Amino acid sequence: MAPQPTDIEKLIDDTSPLLERSVGAGITVETRLAPNLWWVQIDAAQLENALINLAVNARDAMSDGGKIEIWAENFRLSRRSKNQEPNLIPGDYVRISVRDNGSGMPEEVLARAFEPFFTTKAFGDGSGLGLSTVYGFAEQSGGGVSIDTEIGEGTTVNLFLPYAEKTESEARDTAPIETDGKRESILLVEDNEDVRAFAATVLRNLNYTVIEAETGDDALIMFEKTAVDLLFSDVLLPGSLNGKALARTILARDPALPVVLASGNWDLANSGGTSDVPEQAIILQKPYTATQLGAIIQNLFSKQIAGRVGS
Repeated sequence: MAPQPTDIEKLIDDTSPLLERSVGAGITVETRLAPNLWWVQIDAAQLENALINLAVNARDAMSDGGKIEIWAENFRLSRRSKNQEPNLIPGDYVRISVRDNGSGMPEEVLARAFEPFFTTKAFGDGSGLGLSTVYGFAEQSGGGVSIDTEIGEGTTVNLFLPYAEKTESEARDTAPIETDGKRESILLVEDNEDVRAFAATVLRNLNYTVIEAETGDDALIMFEKTAVDLLFSDVLLPGSLNGKALARTILARDPALPVVLASGNWDLANSGGTSDVPEQAIILQKPYTATQLGAIIQNLFSKQIAGRVGS
């Protein structure tokens, strides 16, 4: 992880559209953020993934629809406090609570909720890694997680994330990026549905037109039929074209096209490592935040405009 001081209010606001898309129709998502929330010391991309996991778990507990509430508030645990949160040391935290009004958990399920690969879903419907991933993220961040649940009443998962002092430079670095897209067309290629939905939401919120593809083969067909201003692709893709091969093929036809390639483990992304990456391609390390993605795309379009003006 790469923890750094993070504006929790902005992160939740930015992630809310993705959460709504992840849970689908029939379920509403409401956020309630206390005023003057502290900043926290976390890996922002990992928190985004944790919130998605919690929202999807909550959705699955409400088969007939319902409501997911996300609360955030400052939380101070002193040495004199009665510590009701296991493994949480005294200190200052922001508590994020994700609550559903679903079926709740029986005691035997609650006892194993954070156990890796434990799931109550049918075979093929879940990996059993959602809550264990959330638990690992909270623990590695120096915080903690707890569950309150009641059969027939719903479940609340509480994340406790450690306070971080905000400096002036960090406040500038994490300031909201401007929505200055001019409807440029971005070909987004990503086989993971949740990651693709997240990236597409970020880019559309920045006023870009997004063309989505799940495989390199599908992306190449779309490129041949539609005007594209930038290619943003994952490296590992199903089918005959991985991200690097797709980029080389498209650049052979349009050498000036900006290209961004994303990978969670670049050296192992595919045989050849970085040796067969097109020279002009920009590498974006996964997991990335909304701010990181928006900044790299905006920077590429700004350079393209400057190049045209200077030529």
